[in-house]
Amino acid sequence: MRFSVLLQFLIVTTAVQSAVASSHASETATLTWTNQKAFESCSLTVDFTETSSLRFLAKAGKKPMAVFDVPFRNRLAHQGNIYAIPSPWKEGRRTLIDQTPIRQATEAKFDQNIQHLLDLLIAGNWAEITLTDTDKRLWSQEISTIGINPAMQAFDDCRNALPPIGLETINSQPIWFSTNRVGLTDSDRRYLDQIAEYLSYNKDIQTILLDGHTDVTGERLVNLQISRKRAEAVRDYLFKRGVPKEMIPYVRWHGERYPYVSLNGQSRQANNRRVEIQLLTTPPPELDPEQG
Repeated sequence: MRFSVLLQFLIVTTAVQSAVASSHASETATLTWTNQKAFESCSLTVDFTETSSLRFLAKAGKKPMAVFDVPFRNRLAHQGNIYAIPSPWKEGRRTLIDQTPIRQATEAKFDQNIQHLLDLLIAGNWAEITLTDTDKRLWSQEISTIGINPAMQAFDDCRNALPPIGLETINSQPIWFSTNRVGLTDSDRRYLDQIAEYLSYNKDIQTILLDGHTDVTGERLVNLQISRKRAEAVRDYLFKRGVPKEMIPYVRWHGERYPYVSLNGQSRQANNRRVEIQLLTTPPPELDPEQG
């Protein structure tokens, strides 16, 4: 009798363990890949469940990344890994593409080697994502690429049509200068070339604001002139690249008045020597005499 009860307990326990394991089993069914297109971004998405999907994102001027929606809505996952794996009917090895700590409970973001992963997927490989949850149990999801080719082609076509740089990048990335320098480097010119090309994509831009700045070292009046020459150097190069003069009706120069960082230190002061660029979809604001 005791042996019979023990045997029944072992059978039930084994069944429960199998059910738990299957909840983390890999998905091998054919999945549907979809595309979305915006002016400065493209996405390629595959959904597994109502709460879990993988999105490949490409933004203008940036490397592609992958975002996985974590299915553990009631637990925090600690670590995410994304792999390329051979399809079930091919031999090959499992290749780690990227791993990331999961800073938010709902997403795992991968931003390294994603183009390599996309190349492997179009070549017939599958993907796999593994997550470590708060209980240290490993969860995995295989991602079939059966039928991915049309969606991948649309994704590539969308990416090829993106501008070379995005508006968010332009409006947040100044041109930096070394001490007392007012001329542009080759790197600066390449960056401004991208901005000039961006204007051919975005016809809504009406105004380009240029603000020159210096660090706190040196005489105030000298710094004002340096900041003016920096802004004028950027303006003149954009004019040379064909930007209409009415887009830049004036430049502003501020010397040391508006530091990018206020902390002391030579490396920090380097961030204050800059020209800020703002692209606006509105007419230029009225020039404040105090800003010139």
